[in-house]
Amino acid sequence: MAPQIKALIFDLDNTLLDFYKFKRASSAAAVKTMIKHGLQIRQDDGEKQLWSLYFEMGFENRGVFQELMKRNGHDTNDLKMIASAIVAYREARAHALTAYPAVHMTLRALRKRGYKLWIVSDAPGLKAWIRLATAGLENEFERVITKDVTGAMKVTGVPFKFALAELAKSGITPSEVMVVGDSGSRDIVPAQAQGMKTAIAIYGRGKPPRVKADYELKTIKDLLKICE
Repeated sequence: MAPQIKALIFDLDNTLLDFYKFKRASSAAAVKTMIKHGLQIRQDDGEKQLWSLYFEMGFENRGVFQELMKRNGHDTNDLKMIASAIVAYREARAHALTAYPAVHMTLRALRKRGYKLWIVSDAPGLKAWIRLATAGLENEFERVITKDVTGAMKVTGVPFKFALAELAKSGITPSEVMVVGDSGSRDIVPAQAQGMKTAIAIYGRGKPPRVKADYELKTIKDLLKICE
C-alpha cells in the first residue's frame, strides 16, 4: 500500500494564482501610464518589450520600468514616470490577481480533512504574502517558505529540504508529502529527487508538461480524489 499523504506543499504562482493573467494586466496598465507621462512608444510595443524584459531580467526584478525607459531613450531618473507606473501596476494587480477556480474550496476541504498545507515559492517573502492576501488566501497555509527563508531557489532543492526538515518534527516523512506545482524543473524534479510525491498543475499552462509527475491536475479539485 502506498504511504498516506499527510502534507501538501504548493507552489504559488501559476498553481494557486493566475500569475500571468495579473502580470499582463498590471504591465499593460503601467505602460499606458508611462505613455501618458511621455514615454515614446506604442502601447502594444511597450507591452511586448516589458514582457520580454520580465523574462530577461526576472519577474520579480524592480528595475524593469527603468530598463524600458532606457531602451526607448527616456531619462531613467524620471521619478514621476516611475512612480506613476508603479501605482498603475498595483491598482491593476488588485483587480486582476485572483486564485484559479476552486482553489479556495479545495484548500479548505483539505484542511478540514487534516492535511498540513504549506507553500514553497521563489517569490520574495513580502511579495508572496501580498499576493496571498490579495487573493484572500493568507489564512489557508500553516507555513509559507519563500526565497527569503532559505536564500536559495527551488531548482536547487534547498527550500524543499528545509520544508522536509521542518515537517520531520511532526513525524512526517518525504513519502508522506506531495508537492503541487506547475514547473517540471522548479517543482517536480527537485521534489522527486527527495522522495516526495508530485502533482503537476496543467491547467493554465497552455502546453503539456515535459516532466512526468505522479499525478496530472486538470483542475486543483483533482487533489480531493487523489488524497482520499
